[in-house]
This record gives sequence, C-alpha cells and structure tokens, in this order.
Amino acid sequence: MEIHLPTTLRQICNLNTLRLESGSFIEEDLRPHYSDILWSLETSEGEGYIYVVIEHQSTPDA
Repeated sequence: MEIHLPTTLRQICNLNTLRLESGSFIEEDLRPHYSDILWSLETSEGEGYIYVVIEHQSTPDA
C-alpha cells in the first residue's frame, strides 16, 4: 500500500491500522457504493478509507 499512495496522503495515514472491510457500503448521502477492495485505517484527521478498484483487461494498452 505504501508505494501506491501519494506522499502527502501517506504522511497522514497510519498504515499499521489497516483493516479489510466489506466491499459494499452506504455513504452519508445514502447512496450505495461498491469497490473491489475497501480498507479502513486511522489518519491524523480521524478514520479514513482507501477504495481499490481493479480494472481487468484482456489486451495491453497500445
């Protein structure tokens, strides 16, 4: 995870608190969201989430 996050974001995230969560959830505006992988973690701003969407492709980009 550390190599994929931008430096400014990585600095506020406590990666030692990463927890794998359910991939579906309801936002505060009551809209459902779905992700391939969802991690929760503590940040210097409070609780945070990292959503990972994995794109599958059958041919390489040209």
